[in-house]
Amino acid sequence: MKKQILLFILFLSVICLNAQTKFPVALRVIDKTATLKSSLGSDQSRMYNNIYAWVGTKAGAVVYTGDWWYPMYDGEVGRPDGLLIKTADSLTWQASFDLAPGDYKWNPGIKSWGWKPINTTIFQYTAGSADNPDINFTVNANGTTSGTTTLTITNAPKIDLTLQVDMSHQVVSPSGVYVSGTFNNWTLGADKMTDLTGNGIYTVTLKVAQNSVPYEYIFVNGTTWDKAEVVFGPCEFSLNRLAIVNKENVIMPVVSFGYCSAQPVEISDKKIACVGNSITAGAGLQKAYLESWPIQLRTLLGAGYYTENMGVSGTTMMKTGDSPWWNQHQYGATIKLNPDEILIGLGTNDSKTYQWNAANFKKDYLALIDSFSKIVSHPKFYILTSAKAYSAIYNINDSTIINGIIPILKEISTERRIPVIDTYSATLNMSSYFPDGVHPNAAGAQIFATHVADILKTKKPIIGIAQSVNPNNYAAYQWYLNGSLLVGKTDPTLVAETSGIYQVSVKLSQNTNDLLFADEFSVDLPSLQQSSVTLAVNSDPTAMNEISKSNIKITVLNDHIIIHYLDGISSVDIYNSNGSLVRSAMSTQPMTEQEISVANFPSGVYTLLMNKTKSMKFIKLT
Repeated sequence: MKKQILLFILFLSVICLNAQTKFPVALRVIDKTATLKSSLGSDQSRMYNNIYAWVGTKAGAVVYTGDWWYPMYDGEVGRPDGLLIKTADSLTWQASFDLAPGDYKWNPGIKSWGWKPINTTIFQYTAGSADNPDINFTVNANGTTSGTTTLTITNAPKIDLTLQVDMSHQVVSPSGVYVSGTFNNWTLGADKMTDLTGNGIYTVTLKVAQNSVPYEYIFVNGTTWDKAEVVFGPCEFSLNRLAIVNKENVIMPVVSFGYCSAQPVEISDKKIACVGNSITAGAGLQKAYLESWPIQLRTLLGAGYYTENMGVSGTTMMKTGDSPWWNQHQYGATIKLNPDEILIGLGTNDSKTYQWNAANFKKDYLALIDSFSKIVSHPKFYILTSAKAYSAIYNINDSTIINGIIPILKEISTERRIPVIDTYSATLNMSSYFPDGVHPNAAGAQIFATHVADILKTKKPIIGIAQSVNPNNYAAYQWYLNGSLLVGKTDPTLVAETSGIYQVSVKLSQNTNDLLFADEFSVDLPSLQQSSVTLAVNSDPTAMNEISKSNIKITVLNDHIIIHYLDGISSVDIYNSNGSLVRSAMSTQPMTEQEISVANFPSGVYTLLMNKTKSMKFIKLT
């Protein structure tokens, strides 16, 4: 018996020992290009600290303590050291890990190209056919590895990419016109363009590698970044132009500097700026320019809408964060876009334990709203809650999102009367759509975009004056007077005993925190000859058009209304939303009709007062 117990203990010891066994694994990126392109020679700060890697289990858990990237070079302050091996004809970027047997993935990237994965740039590399976008490998039980642990970058075959820009509408810099992009490591002044015919059209032909991933580039009127164009439209993604070079030489059409078309034509569609972090930018997606949620939103909203992806990976709302969105190029670009609506989706990176500060988050969130409120277009805002975080990877803290960020967003919504789109609830119970626990895949981004589109397309609640009310069955209501919360006024109707500007918010569902606000509604009790009126909320004004015991029937048509006088002497006064009388009508004969043109009436809410019965009718003209 003692021998059996001893053997059992030894057996358990072997199991525990095996469970803790780890083996050294070196991951390498070997650059054998003619000019060693992984080292950005034009930027000394990036020459030998340019390559990093995300390394984790197949399930998406990081294999080291720290932030989401690991340096593949030596000397990075505050992070584990990698190793850079230099020879005359190659650079080997390396990082070593002690890993237990299992399946892993890694994704090497290059800082100087916007912190983007190497295998989505111009390099030709050797890896497995399934290694896109992540590189896969397995640590076997005996410590050997299978899969790809070394990525070798070589010079890819070159073909012609011709770019053309019309500068006839610009004062050309004495330094000339240049193009900067992923094909030249975003180097300024590297590829000068030439006006061969003197007609203001500048051209350059570049030798580039074939690549299924679009090249990104912009034109620069000079040799400094402040002279670079800012372009919006279907030709760009994340403010950069795109060119796909698949098989043959490519000649891009002539475009006007700063525009997608040959002529400088402004976007006439309703413009929506999507402000956010990597979830908005589309981090981890193979085709972010097609699959990120702001671009999918553009398709879902359809004709008449233009969405712009203003997401920047790793950014925070807090100015005290490690990478504030405020400091990005997209801040100024949002102002230049002059959007009609701004969707704010920041907060996920703010939740990181080492930098979360509730007071700073709220202060800077309000400051961003105040800053963008000064844009010429006076945009409307939507608050987007952070998506559900299924992992603590990158130090993202889901508890802080739930208990810290979302409550503050509700406070801001109440204080500033801003609608809320609850993408947290929309992404619950969907961990399979978040491969690393934080970033959605293409299907997850579609779910995100669909929920945003549904809320944007939902009819806003409408306030009206009515005596017989059949309001919509919203989940919750909250009334406001002159911009201030009316505490305890949470019914679908409100007795207004004071003249002023009324507003109501409605919660769309018991299961989400999606919130919409009605347009402001002006009540002038003296003009209405009333000491009080009952306000009701409904998403469809026709539901409040029926008035009991009225001697007048109203028909609302596209450009006029018809008043049907059913009996006796009757009159109708029409008031606008400011309580001003805009039109009166009267009849002395029963069973007559009178037509009033409203073609020249401004769009808005109008109140019709039937003077004989003192009953009212609410209509909305669009």
